[in-house]
Amino acid sequence: MAALGLNVSADGRIPVDTLSGLGASWVRVVARPHVDLTAYLTQCHAAGIRVLLVLARESGGGYAAYRDRYAGLITAVQVGNEPDGEGESSWIMSQAELVALGRTARAIWPDLPIVCAGLCSGQDAWLNGVDLSWCDALGIHAYTQSSEK
Repeated sequence: MAALGLNVSADGRIPVDTLSGLGASWVRVVARPHVDLTAYLTQCHAAGIRVLLVLARESGGGYAAYRDRYAGLITAVQVGNEPDGEGESSWIMSQAELVALGRTARAIWPDLPIVCAGLCSGQDAWLNGVDLSWCDALGIHAYTQSSEK
């Protein structure tokens, strides 16, 4: 059976019963230092909805605090968001910066699946030679891209 995952707002305002009604089995939510999602993630957990917590530009560092705050409520962690992009949601970083962040996340969450940030440029060569030993999966942002990039 296929799993349906949805992006949800970083403040958890989408009711969990709405997510369940849509058939969602995963949510993807950006961690923010001044937003405590404990109650929301607890509801997701109780409803059988798994959580992919995203460490994005807006997350502000101090990632161990998220581990402590959301212990037992997150299923996996995504490191970065569109490091190869220029959009409003992109967290532009070099390959070395992505690897450093990934290694930090792995040290904080040694037993959780870690997802490498999805690329948005359509240029998978951005990851050529990048050490991905710290991650368990790659995020895919399957936007339509021109082959001229």
